[in-house]
Amino acid sequence: MRIEQAEQTQRLEAAIHSRQLSMAKDAGLIVGASVLMALSAHIAFPIPFDSVPFTMQPLAMLLIAFFLGPRRAAASMVLYLCEGLSGLPVFSPAGPGGFAQLAGPTGGFLMATPFAAFIAGYFAQKKNILALTVGALAAEVILFAFGASWFTVATHTTMAQAATLAVLPFLPGEVLKIAIAISAASLWDRRNA
Repeated sequence: MRIEQAEQTQRLEAAIHSRQLSMAKDAGLIVGASVLMALSAHIAFPIPFDSVPFTMQPLAMLLIAFFLGPRRAAASMVLYLCEGLSGLPVFSPAGPGGFAQLAGPTGGFLMATPFAAFIAGYFAQKKNILALTVGALAAEVILFAFGASWFTVATHTTMAQAATLAVLPFLPGEVLKIAIAISAASLWDRRNA
């Protein structure tokens, strides 16, 4: 009887230890991904006629989603937004930072990232190019739909003006970012298959 209890206690302790390690790993990946988002925000190129800068955040978001999966990717985007709200300099330097950045013309793009990352990560679980493509396109639609909608509110413009200023100039770059993210995830999947 005592031997069985001792074995059960050891199994329970091993399970708890394993869960703690898993949680620590998840936390590390989520924090690391939020740092990647912050770094990618600082690779920003202002567009002369527009208040929305060209950044590498969509590429970073797709890579994070493809490699970390839906829940960890969404959690890292929420952490990134919280970091920015707290005043840390994680948003694009082209904007005012903090709450003002989220309330400004680019706020919709930022606030859409947890949803877009979750969707891209969800599709990426299937581990094939078609699923990655669908996931990336769905994530971009979420980013641009929410971003353009918020842009109209923040700038008092029409949806057509928002599309002209905050969507169309970025589409060629987004196609390239999608291709890079899909290629990286596909190569990783092939190497680890």
